[in-house]
Amino acid sequence: MECDDTKTVDEIMNGIKGLSIQSEEAWQNQKKSSQEADEFWEKEKPNERKLIEGCQAQIKKFKNVGQRAYQLYQDIENLRLSKAFYRATFEKKLKMYTDAAAKYTDEEVITFWNTL
Repeated sequence: MECDDTKTVDEIMNGIKGLSIQSEEAWQNQKKSSQEADEFWEKEKPNERKLIEGCQAQIKKFKNVGQRAYQLYQDIENLRLSKAFYRATFEKKLKMYTDAAAKYTDEEVITFWNTL
């Protein structure tokens, strides 16, 4: 899931409901009835809400420290969500992180890590 602070938690929840149900159906390799889908979503909703709220809190925290730290946060998030990163070995992931951070000063990177 990509963090998005331009929408409310409820707007994001409405947007991911169908995707969440579809991914569960794909995972189980079984189509759910409307009732089963609604029951699944009711169980899943608190977990998704918690993730979204945590994500938005993280964005807010980084925006409050400054634009460069926030931009580094965005770069790292985009990297983390990429297919290349998902399929990379640990060593390659480490290099990808290093390359992303190389565009920033040491002070900016330290501020980023201290904000985590």
